[in-house]
Amino acid sequence: MAVASGTAVRSSRGSRPRYANVGAFLATVAAGYESLPKQLRAIARYVETNRARMVVTRITDVAAACAVQPSAVTRFAQRFGFSGYSELQALFRKAFSDGAAPGASYTERIRTMMAEGELQTSPGGITRQLLLANQGNTSYPDDPEWNVYNFGSNSSIRVHVTNPTTVSHPM
Repeated sequence: MAVASGTAVRSSRGSRPRYANVGAFLATVAAGYESLPKQLRAIARYVETNRARMVVTRITDVAAACAVQPSAVTRFAQRFGFSGYSELQALFRKAFSDGAAPGASYTERIRTMMAEGELQTSPGGITRQLLLANQGNTSYPDDPEWNVYNFGSNSSIRVHVTNPTTVSHPM
């Protein structure tokens, strides 16, 4: 069933809406923003601004950040069809777990790429291709200046990164 952005899907068990995703929920909030009371508008702004942190943010933290009582956060959730804050937070948790799932399947990804002949079988080649693919570069230039080495049958490798800047390196 296709759901337009900003609409809720009604559950077959009850009358509570089930949003297709966080974007649909936030679109619904945005559409009704002007009609919300002052306290609920503050919560709506907080949820929009801190959507990535909603996975772990406690109701008391949301309330404190918005200078409202926790009961106002519960009313906000109920206003948009949830039974309470926990059910609202579950929507954000699902979005987070759905987004994290692709990273958990590297083993499957490697096996598929090897089976289709898209991946070199040397450990250095595999690592390099996966790192490049993770950055959006799926080309594999066969160039010696890339310093990819075949480590043979080693079960692990150590990568030494020298960073000449004062900024921390992501590795």
